[in-house]
Amino acid sequence: MIGLPLKGQRALVTGAASGIGAGVARALGAAGASVAVNYVTNPEAAEAVVEDIRMGGAEAMGLKADVSREDEVQAMIGAMLDAWGTIDILVNNGASARTSPAPPARSSACRLSTRSFPGPVTSTTRRPRVV
Repeated sequence: MIGLPLKGQRALVTGAASGIGAGVARALGAAGASVAVNYVTNPEAAEAVVEDIRMGGAEAMGLKADVSREDEVQAMIGAMLDAWGTIDILVNNGASARTSPAPPARSSACRLSTRSFPGPVTSTTRRPRVV
């Protein structure tokens, strides 16, 4: 399967309704991965990305969650695990503007990524806060 090197892998891309996140989500789908497309405010744009991925032959779903809110991240991960059983690839492209200094200790959501994803974790943000 030279054309589908990621077939059988499940990917979660945060901030995937537009821009870099949408491009990464489409590329993962084109490589054969099943892709969860995270969005916060634009379900129509997320659904367009999901449909593009499906048109290419891969599975895809949209998942609404604000990645700055731990409860929403937990629910998003739970929905993906319920649907597909695992997360093999995480692209933390979602970001939130913060005007306060970073907390001195890592949040439990940040620890979640260390515990839950034994493989590489990729981020396009400077310091992932959640997931």
